[in-house]
Amino acid sequence: FVILFSSVISYAEESVNEGTTENADIDNINIAQIIQILKDPVQKKIIEQNLDKFQLPEGIKTLFGNDKVNLELRLDNGDIEKIYINAIDGKIKELSLGHRDEATISLKLGESTIKDLVNAKGKEDVKDILQSGDIEYKGETFFAKVKLFFLNIVKIVFLWFI
Repeated sequence: FVILFSSVISYAEESVNEGTTENADIDNINIAQIIQILKDPVQKKIIEQNLDKFQLPEGIKTLFGNDKVNLELRLDNGDIEKIYINAIDGKIKELSLGHRDEATISLKLGESTIKDLVNAKGKEDVKDILQSGDIEYKGETFFAKVKLFFLNIVKIVFLWFI
């Protein structure tokens, strides 16, 4: 998710800055700014026209590369933003504000959780984040529920060895 939005920010900045190639600093990512980019019709159109350039990272691609995800973000300022992501074959085909009924998976997490994941220094930090319960997920279809059931088992086993 963070890499996705870092890519969105980078591309929007490049477009707005008339072709400069400076990348967004992922450590200083500001989710509220990302939401504003998606709310701006001009920048949103630029992103929509170039979604084929955004690839999901391998780990996420393997797990959610063919899912439609409703994402609920709790921002640090108390606002809640809803984002819909449709991925096919590991590529983002649609990214928009709001939720859709056809989603296969729903995720809920906070802005601070995203920042914690970005700034995790090692396996112990990731383990703490996973155990905190700050990331909620729910399968919306039978197959998504089965997939998430097995992912939960893998997570439990993973936590034993960290």
